[in-house]
Amino acid sequence: MESIAVQVGAGLDAEIEIAVSDNASTDGTEAMIAAFTARHPAVEVVYTRNDRDVRLANIFRVVERASGDWCWLFGSDDRMAGDALTTIVDTIRAHPDATGIAVARTNFDHSMRHRVGADPPETAPTWHETTVIHGFAEIEDALAFQHGFLGTNLVQRELWLAAAADTAPDAIARHPDWPQLVVFAEMARRRPTWVWLPAVLVLVRSGRPYLVEADGDRPNLARMHVLLVDGLRRAWREIAAGDDVLNRALMERTFHVAASRHAVENIKLSRGHGLAWDLRLARSFVRGFWWFSPLWRELIWLLLVPAPAYRALRLVRQRALGPMPVLAPDACSVTISAELPARWWAREMPRISCRVRNTGPVALRTVGAHPIQVGGRWYDQDGELLLETLRVPLPCSVEAGEEVAVILPTHTPWDPGRCRLELGCVQENVRWLSDADPLNALVVDVDVELAGAPPPEPARL
Repeated sequence: MESIAVQVGAGLDAEIEIAVSDNASTDGTEAMIAAFTARHPAVEVVYTRNDRDVRLANIFRVVERASGDWCWLFGSDDRMAGDALTTIVDTIRAHPDATGIAVARTNFDHSMRHRVGADPPETAPTWHETTVIHGFAEIEDALAFQHGFLGTNLVQRELWLAAAADTAPDAIARHPDWPQLVVFAEMARRRPTWVWLPAVLVLVRSGRPYLVEADGDRPNLARMHVLLVDGLRRAWREIAAGDDVLNRALMERTFHVAASRHAVENIKLSRGHGLAWDLRLARSFVRGFWWFSPLWRELIWLLLVPAPAYRALRLVRQRALGPMPVLAPDACSVTISAELPARWWAREMPRISCRVRNTGPVALRTVGAHPIQVGGRWYDQDGELLLETLRVPLPCSVEAGEEVAVILPTHTPWDPGRCRLELGCVQENVRWLSDADPLNALVVDVDVELAGAPPPEPARL
């Protein structure tokens, strides 16, 4: 709320109201709201409290209790970027007939200081200019996953209320984890015009997904993925309403979001995961993706391996490899190549296809206290470090002379401008290999652009 108040107090030429629907919380929300209104008397706040936890039905209650022409749906872990309200007001005025607007977001750690992993690329459009989307199927194909995130969505309030009045009660009963998807789809069906705004306007505090909030300190990842896949399968089938092409397109994206090999490996390695959840997970995935060849080509063998056996085999393999020794500076020798994007956009996380060749005398391993990982560092024009990207482990032990492929998620700088990107390997708790020899890194100078500036005539679909 502070991120909103700062922008309202900056002379924004629009009427802004903050509507808060307290879902019977026990964390002092009411006192926090009172303190907020005392600090910001010029900000209009509408506060109401539910007498019991109504779960996701609270989404519909907060819109009912608001009064603005447009509503921006925010969760408690969402924060506005510094220029968000001005950008949104300008977009609404440029597209007054739009049913809704979807915006980009980025994820931060709990402190809101450091960016963390991006959402899977299948969850958002890849367009970097403001785009008007026409047609129900086109809107759902582009934005269905965005509609699953609260903070990325703005709607015309009256259109939302009309759609919710006809669909929300049944949607809450049939889709307790995704009722808003059905309402967004009904809005798109009735008036199929939506705007995609690629500007990153929402900063999200990452944490425990709400699907496992009740699990305490030992989240059941298998249960979370079963709920995710089964819930989305039912929602997409209802939304597609017999359109098999749309339904399968949405389920393919669901596969890449929730059923990747990496996700299943993490589930198998999680504490407390056993044979019962192995069977439930396999049944859920087969039911949802039986027609999709990557399930059978890439994943079925892993689903069928019992979790205890998988953990035991992984431990045996790690012990056989042994820990990675600390490399002497003269033994640090790799060659990095990469397929780089044609254009770079600020505040994003492109996934870069890299190849790492071990040109040194020692095998590069990913086990022990000092594993070898791949990462990147961004510098400004003066050579000052801007940020480090996420690091990913090598997919396997890389012997001398061997080469492996790595997909590297790479945070881009927050602000546009001329920057230098260094891609390379790092031995954890020791050094970047390029600090021993600059030739161990791939270095490129790039211009980073800011997405979301509307073109003279918005692209149309």
